[in-house]
This record gives sequence, C-alpha cells and structure tokens, in this order.
Amino acid sequence: GGIEARRSQASLKVLSPAEGSVWFAGHACSVLWTSQGTVHEVRVAIANRFGFWQDIVKGVSDCGSFTWIVPPNLPDGFYTVRVEGPNGSCRAYSPYFEVKKEVPPLMLWTQDDKLR
Repeated sequence: GGIEARRSQASLKVLSPAEGSVWFAGHACSVLWTSQGTVHEVRVAIANRFGFWQDIVKGVSDCGSFTWIVPPNLPDGFYTVRVEGPNGSCRAYSPYFEVKKEVPPLMLWTQDDKLR
C-alpha cells in the first residue's frame, strides 16, 4: 500500500469589524474571525482603499480574536482587515469600515472648578 497525503481545506471568515463599524484612533479594537479546517496561526493586516497593507500582527494563534490599539496617527478613512493562514493558504477580508480620530467631548469649567 501507498501513503495517502491529504491537504485539509481550511477557510476563514472575518466577523468583526463589520460593515458600518467605526474604529477610533488610539482605542483598542477587536478583530474577530472564525476558521474551519486546520489553521494553526494567522496573520492580521489592515489596508486603506488604495490597497496599502500594514501588518497588525503576524504569527498569532488561531484563537478567533486579536485586540489591537489603533495607532493615533492612522489617517481617517475607510479600511479593510485581512486575516490569512500560513503562507496565504487561506484568507478572508472584512467589509470596509471607518477609522477616525475621536473628537474629545466639550468640557466647561465654572469659576468654582466644577465640571458642567
């Protein structure tokens, strides 16, 4: 008899960020995904609409989530997240979502130093 080698068909699906999501620069945001088949580790990246990819994390275990602090200097705009298996064996993309700088709330101080 011979030895039979089978390559499992692995697949990924990005759950978050979802369509219509807004991520704020400087805040912690979670990338969530599901996988089927054997995917031991993943690489997570983000790209703007012009396709400029930047790694968020490489070689993280396929646990279904990764929390990322969005860099404060990431320009406002629309982005997509890619989660991919080793050597690009499988990959999935999020829909486009918005990244923007958070506008701090207006604070008014009275003469007796009380916040209103």
